[in-house]
Amino acid sequence: MDQSELSLSLIRIAKEPSENSIEIMKALLESGADINAQTKGYLVTALHFACNYQNQYSMGIIKFLISKGANINARDTSGLSPLIAACENEKESGFTLDILKYLIENGADILAKTNNGSNILNYVCQKNYSVEIIKFLVEKGADVNGKTYEKDAALLHILCETQNEKSLEIIQIFVENGADVNTKTKGQLATPLHYLCQFQTEYSADIIKYLVSKGADLDAKLDTGSTPLQIICQTERVDINTKNKRNNTVLHIACLKENEDPLQKVQFLCESGADINSPNIDHSTPLHFACQNENPNIIETIKYLISKKAQINAKTKDKEETPLHIICQNKNPNSLEIIKYLISKKAKVNAKTKDKEETPLHIICQNNHPNSLEITKYLISKKAKVNAKTKDKEETPLHLICESHNPNSIEITKYLISKGAKINAKTKIEEKTPLHYATININPNSFEIIKYLISKKAKINEKTKVQNQTALHFASVIHNPNALEIIKFLVSKRGDINAKTTYNQTVLHFVSLNKNSDSLEIIKFLVTSGADINARDTNNESFIFYICRNKHPNPNSFDIISYVIEKGFDINTKSSDNQTILHYFCKNKYNDPNSFQIVKYLVEKGADVNSQVNQSPTPLHCACQNSNADAFEIIKILVEKGAYVNLQTKKLSTALHFLCEKKKNQNENENENQNQNQNQNQNQNTLGMIKFLISKGAFTNTQDSQKKTPLSLSIKQQNEEISNFFLMNDEILLDLQYYSKFANKLRPILSQIYSFNQDLNNFFKSKENFPDFQIESKDFCKFNVHKLILLARFDQNNLLFQQFINFCKQKPKEDVEIVLNFLYTGFPDFDRFSEQFLLINPNDPKNSKEEISILTEKEVKMEEFCKEIGIEPKRGRKGIIKDLSKLYEQESTKDFTIICEEKEIKVHKLILMIRSELFKGMFQLNVNDSSNQVHDYSKKSFETITQLIYFLYHDKFSKEFSKGIPKEIREEMKGEFEDVKDYYQLNQNSIIDLILKKMK
Repeated sequence: MDQSELSLSLIRIAKEPSENSIEIMKALLESGADINAQTKGYLVTALHFACNYQNQYSMGIIKFLISKGANINARDTSGLSPLIAACENEKESGFTLDILKYLIENGADILAKTNNGSNILNYVCQKNYSVEIIKFLVEKGADVNGKTYEKDAALLHILCETQNEKSLEIIQIFVENGADVNTKTKGQLATPLHYLCQFQTEYSADIIKYLVSKGADLDAKLDTGSTPLQIICQTERVDINTKNKRNNTVLHIACLKENEDPLQKVQFLCESGADINSPNIDHSTPLHFACQNENPNIIETIKYLISKKAQINAKTKDKEETPLHIICQNKNPNSLEIIKYLISKKAKVNAKTKDKEETPLHIICQNNHPNSLEITKYLISKKAKVNAKTKDKEETPLHLICESHNPNSIEITKYLISKGAKINAKTKIEEKTPLHYATININPNSFEIIKYLISKKAKINEKTKVQNQTALHFASVIHNPNALEIIKFLVSKRGDINAKTTYNQTVLHFVSLNKNSDSLEIIKFLVTSGADINARDTNNESFIFYICRNKHPNPNSFDIISYVIEKGFDINTKSSDNQTILHYFCKNKYNDPNSFQIVKYLVEKGADVNSQVNQSPTPLHCACQNSNADAFEIIKILVEKGAYVNLQTKKLSTALHFLCEKKKNQNENENENQNQNQNQNQNQNTLGMIKFLISKGAFTNTQDSQKKTPLSLSIKQQNEEISNFFLMNDEILLDLQYYSKFANKLRPILSQIYSFNQDLNNFFKSKENFPDFQIESKDFCKFNVHKLILLARFDQNNLLFQQFINFCKQKPKEDVEIVLNFLYTGFPDFDRFSEQFLLINPNDPKNSKEEISILTEKEVKMEEFCKEIGIEPKRGRKGIIKDLSKLYEQESTKDFTIICEEKEIKVHKLILMIRSELFKGMFQLNVNDSSNQVHDYSKKSFETITQLIYFLYHDKFSKEFSKGIPKEIREEMKGEFEDVKDYYQLNQNSIIDLILKKMK
């Protein structure tokens, strides 16, 4: 058998895949068969057949052939590659997707085309393959815009011609991956929309909606000039009056399209049977839509619709607007001609809308149409009612033109009045006249209208019904560029300059609400013309306080304030909330840039810097609430002029309280970096104010009504910078008489501990600077605490141990014993030195020999220490454990006494129990003991204990212990506990942490 016969056998085996095919193929190849041999005529290879004839053996054969060098992109006479051959079958098999994946992974050209230009997607779409296969091929880069050479039809054309239940999903995949929705065929120029409209199925509508939403051109034309719409209309299967969700027909949409003359489309639709009076959901007809169109040529379409019996007075559903109403709202340059045509065809010139009962004349007076004057004249010439009133407000056309921004407003006003418009007509509720409307208007033409109305006998002092406001009131509050001239004119025409509203507000009050650049000149004019600068409204407020409280600060505030004071206004006049002008500008709530200048002026003119009524805030208190950059300078001025720094409000707050309760991050700014800089500057500025007030004698320990000190407020606001200033300042630090007399006795010592900046060793060498200090119990007596306790408590690394020994040698043995016991029982877990002497609970099962041995070295050192100073320790570590164990077990244990220098101090058993507690094993016992015994002590005694607990060792145990306090005592002390809690939890750092940081 020669090679050609062997090769043909190989091809035949691939065409009929079986279990033994691969073994036979191996033998044929070994015998000389050509793996890329092609059939005569069609040039098909073994790989083509293996990909096309698919069964359970096909994948194995395909893999074998490719592994042996089969050309994966071989072409037959029609240009088919093995990849396309895999999709040539009429139906996909269960193996098709896996075969495609394997071929592409091994180099098959996914963009390969047959001789007629078809790519693989053409085949899978024509054969109606699954969406899964199509999606896979697109993801792998198949060309979604591929076209056949014969018709130049794209994939979208094919899908729109052969529509089925999968077509929309496949089209969406193609479009989302770049398929051109407006691609055209050769010659005929058909788009996918043309195909859809020609080959209509039950799936067409959804596909059309999708393609149009993606930009498909509804006006695309075939070579014959037909659009998709015309193709639909030419078929017998479509209802030309089909409606969308808003019940709009194709005719509605055609009438509204502005980018081209819709006449031809409208004519075609009407000739095809479109309902010319079809109402949509709002009952708008195509004629309504045409009257909304601003295309200059729309008049021809309107004429055509009316010629075809369009209802000229059709009304919309809710507002009942006619086409004439609609065109009067329009800014079409040919509106006048359209209006004339509509009226000539019997459009009702006085038709009223339902909601407001507006006529076309009302509407044109609100429209800024350049031809509004000519339209107004024409409507009135056709019997439009010049004094027609709207439904609720009863506004006439004259009211509306007086408040409009129409460039022709003055000419229309004159024309309306010439035709009988009532110049003093009043609206229904507020009884405003056209003059009121004109003075409210900021249109530059409004001044001319005002002058013309008054020349025609408009009542200048007519008041509105509800607020009793005159035209002069309105003119003074509106930001009209001609406000000053208008006010001068109204006053010259005998406008009442001191007329009062329902709330007794004068024109000056209204001007003060305005930030008009002319407000200063207006106020000067009014005052020189006799306006009462001391007039009060119903809240007993003079106009100057409107300036002070304006949320939009007047740029002329300084000039206005100074002018009014020079004219005799009492500088210390108080507002309804007992504040003077000085109060407002010290607080500067609305960030008036002139505040500092105003404060300086007021103080120099004799403003009372300590003004206060019934302990209301003083100007200094207000300045301390000021967060602006000039607040510090304001405070300095007030203090220099005699402001009392320690005055208290009704809530007992001082100036320091107000400064310390400022929030740390008070500025809000979109720029994060700028915001951080502003907050940092503000905090530094606030700290500077605090230091300044303290230097001027401000008390740092004053309590407000909530028993808060300035320090506790700064801690509550989490302002670490300010809090640290109090904590680190040797003069101010912990003015602890706020907490107790006991704590106050520690103040001199703790102050010095905070203040030292030298080496710790040098610090302790200066013994003479550290005298023994004294602690006082409220119930009992005083006792001295030796300096050596302090040394022991703050020795971090035992560097001072020898110095400590030497120092102890100078003390009596009895005193040293007290010190040692105090070290053991008084302050456990306070610092590293103390940790070496911690008590171990003998009942704790976790307490192992190994843990106890950790302290062995220290114990030996302590014993050596005791021997060196010549005393016999009565209670070593083990001895104390035994003593404490007995103490806890014996319910009869009494309070004990410490003797120091021939004085006695009684120590409550509770203190010993609480201060020695380190392990959970003793917890419940101690709580029970505490709860049972707490009633044995007086309230004062208990306060001393709880303050000692919080001051020295604020931990979970102490907080739990406080729950055992009798309810009546707990309620009375609630505020104090909260303050202490805030004090010790600043930024989750206890005072102990702060001390250790400073010492380091």
